[in-house]
Amino acid sequence: TVGFTEFVSSTGAVSLVLLDGTDGYVFSDSTTYTKITDANFPTPHVPVPIFIDAYIFVAKQGTADIYNSNLDDPLTWTAGDFISAEMYPDLIVTLTKNNNYIYAVGSSSVEYLYDVANATGSPLGRHDSAVQQFGTAARDSVVQTEVEVIMIGETNNGGHTVWTIDGFKATEIGIPAVKSALLAEGSALPNAQAFCIRVSGQKCYVICLTNRTLVYSFDTKMWHEWSTGSG
Repeated sequence: TVGFTEFVSSTGAVSLVLLDGTDGYVFSDSTTYTKITDANFPTPHVPVPIFIDAYIFVAKQGTADIYNSNLDDPLTWTAGDFISAEMYPDLIVTLTKNNNYIYAVGSSSVEYLYDVANATGSPLGRHDSAVQQFGTAARDSVVQTEVEVIMIGETNNGGHTVWTIDGFKATEIGIPAVKSALLAEGSALPNAQAFCIRVSGQKCYVICLTNRTLVYSFDTKMWHEWSTGSG
């Protein structure tokens, strides 16, 4: 899986940062790129880069650690510039963001971090009073929209559902039929993918399972199932 984000420096220079789980690349245009070779760049990593305040943030795979590039320079990384999501004993599955907050999404928790402009180390600080006691079972189900973050949720109590997070407010939108479909995926659930799209004026969250496509309409607040004409 490859992930990317736009990077805008404080001078207005625009580039694209692309990660593949092992290596990182910074594209100045569609064909010109520079590989990130800094020894302090986290690898292996979760290939989901997050851009905030002229930094790139990346979670190291198999840890609770979020590393950051140097200010205005996605090619340069400094040893010790990281922060750990440590309120719950799970590892980071993916990163996402909403407004000026980074969401560290684990397997059973979501922690919120924001830029507190620390002089040394990570610029991030934790919002300790806001945390969710659910995470995600499927990294690629976590979708950021213009106002919320949506994901297939998982807790230590078992079972799966679908959550939205608007700011720090979580709302469960999964219904029994959807929960049953997620349960039926079994060990294949971590492979589920999702995206948001507007169809006929309606904003939809689309979950692609092994043999089913589930769709939630934010306008009608109803679930549907999509299929091809051939079934």
